[in-house]
Amino acid sequence: MKALLVTDLDGTLLNDAKTVSPENLSTLRMLGDKGILRAIATGRSVYSVNRVLPSDFPIDYLIFSSGAGCMEWKSKKIFREASLGADEVEYICTYLFSLDVDFMVHDPVPENHRFRYFRVNGDNPDFLRRIRVYKPFTRRLASGGSPPEEACQFVVVLPGERRYLYGIIAHTLKDMNVVMTTSPLDGRSFWVEIFPKGVSKAAGAETVAKRHGIPLDAVAAVGNDYNDLQLLTWAETGFAVSNAPEEIKKRFPVVPSNNRNGFTVGVEHWLRNRAPERAGHEEA
Repeated sequence: MKALLVTDLDGTLLNDAKTVSPENLSTLRMLGDKGILRAIATGRSVYSVNRVLPSDFPIDYLIFSSGAGCMEWKSKKIFREASLGADEVEYICTYLFSLDVDFMVHDPVPENHRFRYFRVNGDNPDFLRRIRVYKPFTRRLASGGSPPEEACQFVVVLPGERRYLYGIIAHTLKDMNVVMTTSPLDGRSFWVEIFPKGVSKAAGAETVAKRHGIPLDAVAAVGNDYNDLQLLTWAETGFAVSNAPEEIKKRFPVVPSNNRNGFTVGVEHWLRNRAPERAGHEEA
């Protein structure tokens, strides 16, 4: 069966303890035994992924930084990367300065765990926590200072009460791909991520599928947050874990939470309903 399974990482494959359960690990190995390609599509950088997954983790592809890069997992070869050019970076910086928001500008792939940050004098604990997590790789960006000539992405950290700015930013920067995700650090703040046009988890997954001649009707995806919407919509079969926001669960079949092996339940449902059909088609 030529097929592709794509899963989000945080809040989907990983439980709240940031580990992969034995059941989910067994499911990934089972998919490999069946010859089904396995890909993780995550907002994490390669550096961040390596902090939670061993190098021999049973997947075939890593779609990282929400699609800004794609990697062959076994060889660790990056075969797709995208970045914002100097003019785009300068324009976005100037615009975000005017909004008076806290944001980060990430270096190009594969060093995109390094970033410059601009901080306003407001209360934003989630922003400060992210700086502490990556402290050795950060440097301050002064208002009106020289922005970098190239960047993988921007991350704007909004306290919950400023979530409304997402729509404004997305409308103003309509020539880029602007996505929102719930903060993986505090679970309450919102991160607005700004990528080059055409960069998304869905685009990364499509690149993997085309590499192997896998048709869309043989693709399934599992996710939990706003930055998974494009991926879940693109895939023929999409599942939302029960810890996803209500507006996402209304659009896709719901499986148990990330703490109750929702990934495995979704895969089992997909194989039960799709695999026999395709296997019979290929044998005919």
